[in-house]
Amino acid sequence: MKAAKKTTPGTYHSLVCRINDKQNIAIQIDDVKSKKSSLRSHIQRLERELIPIKQKVNGYSSSVEREHNSDKKCSEYESALRDAEQKLQATQENHDQSERELNELCIQLEALEKKLVACDQDTSINQVLAHQQHIENAEMKVAELQSLIADQEEVGHHASEGKDPLDDLMVEREELLARISLGDAKNDELVNLDKKIAEIDEAFKKNQTQQMEQLRNSRQTVTGLQRRLEDETAELNRLKNMIPQVIEQFLITEAEQTAREYQELAHMLVDKIKRLAALDKMGTDIGHHHGAVFLHHKWKQTFLPMTLIANQNKNLSNNSSVDALFDMQSSAFLVDSEVNQEIERLSQQGVIYPVQQGE
Repeated sequence: MKAAKKTTPGTYHSLVCRINDKQNIAIQIDDVKSKKSSLRSHIQRLERELIPIKQKVNGYSSSVEREHNSDKKCSEYESALRDAEQKLQATQENHDQSERELNELCIQLEALEKKLVACDQDTSINQVLAHQQHIENAEMKVAELQSLIADQEEVGHHASEGKDPLDDLMVEREELLARISLGDAKNDELVNLDKKIAEIDEAFKKNQTQQMEQLRNSRQTVTGLQRRLEDETAELNRLKNMIPQVIEQFLITEAEQTAREYQELAHMLVDKIKRLAALDKMGTDIGHHHGAVFLHHKWKQTFLPMTLIANQNKNLSNNSSVDALFDMQSSAFLVDSEVNQEIERLSQQGVIYPVQQGE
């Protein structure tokens, strides 16, 4: 059987830890969101309860002022007012405390979401290959244990199916006794056969003890190997279940690198588009053209997004929306500065560009 390959534990271990952390953080985020939802519903219920309580307080206050000349009625309204104010205070305190708890949950959620993004660190192809190697090694361990269990079960099968060697001898003894009774055989033959039976019986019992010991050891070995097989199978399933997360981490790294390359190329492309626009304007200004000289008539439809992926890395733009890096449709495109740069470039080469009147 092929030996399992060794893998470098350092970077791969950090990847596994990040994936485990990400899963745990995701569970915590779901828990916090659930608490936020329940707490927000509780706050909304308290806010609804506060409205009639405040109305009662205002109403009893007005009644106390109105009935200040009637001691009995005034006393009743004052008592009702105190009860309403106490209920208002308790409800308001409950509401304020819930608001503080909701704010703490918001802070906690923001911190967890930052930790979740931090888990998406660079993941190399070597880490992906290391994970695949761990799976291959685990599969080899499972196959090896399954083979050992099959071997031990075969040993136990042979040990348990041994035939009693005395069966044939007992049949022979029965025939001999019949012959002796008929006078066709002598007792000496029976004595010799009994000696042979005794010797074989003793050897069989000794061998049977050994077989029973072998059978017991085989069964215990199978039990121990099956426990190991359960552990190794569970580990293999755990590694296989991690495949989507490992690939996801790698794809995020690849996407972020590609996005950085895209942004660099996009800025270079914008510079070239601006220069083409400047050259086209210069050609139009000195010629007799009413439209574009060099550029296609639909060139102003050019649109380049700032980034094509959501923000996953602090090295990318903080803006995760698809803002335009270059969009002719949404804003006026002024090329005066580019025109001036081109005139200066031509001047350095000795070309005198005819400046139009009014410029």
